[in-house]
Amino acid sequence: MECAVDSTSGLTTDVDEAPPSWLPQSPALFPPALVPLLRRRLGNDLTHFKSLQDDVLIELLTVAFFAGLETHEGFHHAVRVAFAGRLSADVMLPTGEASAGTPMLFYRWSTLRLAPDRAYCVSELVKLAVVTRDERLFAKVELTDRGLRVVGLAREGQNETGDPYLKVVSPRPGMLSVRRGHESVVEYERGVLGQGPRGVLSAPGCVYRALEACAQKAGLGNAAMSDYLSTIRAIVSQMGSHGRGGILVVSGDQEPELPARASYRTPEGSSIAELLRYLAGAAAVRDAGERGLRISIGSPAVQLRRVLHGAFVREVERWVTELGAFTAMDGATVLDCGLGVRGFGVVLPVARDLEVVEASDPEASETARFHLSTRGTRHRAAATYASHCPGSVVFVASHDGPISCMLGDSATPRVLVWRLGSGELL
Repeated sequence: MECAVDSTSGLTTDVDEAPPSWLPQSPALFPPALVPLLRRRLGNDLTHFKSLQDDVLIELLTVAFFAGLETHEGFHHAVRVAFAGRLSADVMLPTGEASAGTPMLFYRWSTLRLAPDRAYCVSELVKLAVVTRDERLFAKVELTDRGLRVVGLAREGQNETGDPYLKVVSPRPGMLSVRRGHESVVEYERGVLGQGPRGVLSAPGCVYRALEACAQKAGLGNAAMSDYLSTIRAIVSQMGSHGRGGILVVSGDQEPELPARASYRTPEGSSIAELLRYLAGAAAVRDAGERGLRISIGSPAVQLRRVLHGAFVREVERWVTELGAFTAMDGATVLDCGLGVRGFGVVLPVARDLEVVEASDPEASETARFHLSTRGTRHRAAATYASHCPGSVVFVASHDGPISCMLGDSATPRVLVWRLGSGELL
């Protein structure tokens, strides 16, 4: 896919999306202009969204955008909306079907209803943003006979592919992220469409292959790769959201190289890879049971597997939160290939003569010079580590949230960098 790079923001606009005639002449897009692109990218995946009028989607995006500009009692909080369309079920199962009975332990979405419902407006979303600071909690919005209404709080559970809801998130002023499950649909920042991590961490390319090699060294098979990438996204998202900036290294080795003056070293111990191996195995047994290949879905064995699977998912989430907190300390947080922490607050060396180029696509087929002189010491230290340790993927966040991904090129002395936008868009 060809991309056009905006020289001021570092974001990209998709030029193969057959944009409307006004797009080339417009220096900045307003949220209503995202609706045609949203429909194009969703395609026929969400059949119950095809019947919605454009005015509904325009209101959905615009109100969330303006709510993201506001503060509540002097503090800014991320606005999180889960849009269900006309689906009114309080519990959605992992299969995407509604549950008419008692909420289960294993759900895709579970809703805490409000009685009565509230208007879908900026003031309501700003107030609810204080409550929905948890990344799995959203203001649930449905399309009713009275238009868009905030009907409750929706908690996201075990959500994989085929999510029936759209998640509209404004992590900070001027930004919108539209997601479906773990998949990014549209990323938008200050009037420009962003390439975002959708094309770097998910699509086949340099970074994806480097992380795939890391997962293989950690003993993870293909079944666990999706969870491995999702975990990395979540940690990077935590780093981008705490507002202090940071450096996160995902090493390509089981024994990553640390400088002699590393502040806090940690010995080899448990790693997230051990949990992910279990999750992959549990998912296989669960899927087999649901297909009726070996055991009934209602059998105690399958239910026990589900309970254990949920417990391990929550443990991974706890680790992600802790690792995200490590990145708030000055210095780098270094993980081994199994995502076990090996050091934090690590003072990385800084080299002066580095060739750094910015890639505009996952395969780095098109690059342009990246001027480290316009960035701070943190970016230079991250580039130095990536240069000295090819195969390691280094994420660096500025204090205001924007994140870059760096990868040493083993074939040349250069360092590749991708600018990803906000960590909350991962």
